[in-house]
Amino acid sequence: MRGERVKVLFVIDSEGKPNAEDVVLMHFSDLPDNVFVRVVTVNPMHEAWLCIGLGGDKRVCRQDPVGALSRLRGDYEKRYLGEWASRVDIGNLMPEQDFGEYLSALKWLVQDP
Repeated sequence: MRGERVKVLFVIDSEGKPNAEDVVLMHFSDLPDNVFVRVVTVNPMHEAWLCIGLGGDKRVCRQDPVGALSRLRGDYEKRYLGEWASRVDIGNLMPEQDFGEYLSALKWLVQDP
């Protein structure tokens, strides 16, 4: 593995913090030359993507994703996330900046060195 190019992608919730990505990256400041790290932050949390993907109001989904999901789907419980994710319309997410950054990072991840 030494010398082989290694790519790592972290996808994190920003939790409303403007520099959440930097907080993660500071832990990787002394990596070998063959290791590359990217961080994508979801604003404010992954549930916002789920909410938007299920057709929720984008503004409301970004302000209170859990509350918006509860109103859209009934009681919010993490155990429902997989089931709800299967109903997401990706087209709803395509205009979202953080989702676009995620797609870009996935492309980077699978590209040859």
